[in-house]
Amino acid sequence: IFSYETYMQNNIKETAVLWGSFDPPTTAHKEIILTMLKEFSKVIVVINNYHNKKYQALATHRVNMMHEMLKNCDRRYTILLQDDLNNYDYFTLHKQVVGKLYVIAGADAVHT
Repeated sequence: IFSYETYMQNNIKETAVLWGSFDPPTTAHKEIILTMLKEFSKVIVVINNYHNKKYQALATHRVNMMHEMLKNCDRRYTILLQDDLNNYDYFTLHKQVVGKLYVIAGADAVHT
């Protein structure tokens, strides 16, 4: 018997990536990530922290808040901190991913 869920879990290696400052992480961010976890095998959340941008919360606090917010979720997600030294662009991430990599863009990213 064909089970779509089993097929997705065992055969499709698709990863989605979501970039943002998450300053702070919100319930809307959580809902987006939960939806991504339903649709993809793995989710990468890249938290931006550039020296020329002012943030309300320190990067470590934003990472910790994101982990806390997702603590009851399936651990198929990875959180990466992107700064002036660590750039996780599409091509860099694609080299680290088995299978397809999808970019999920928010309204801010689409406009810029």
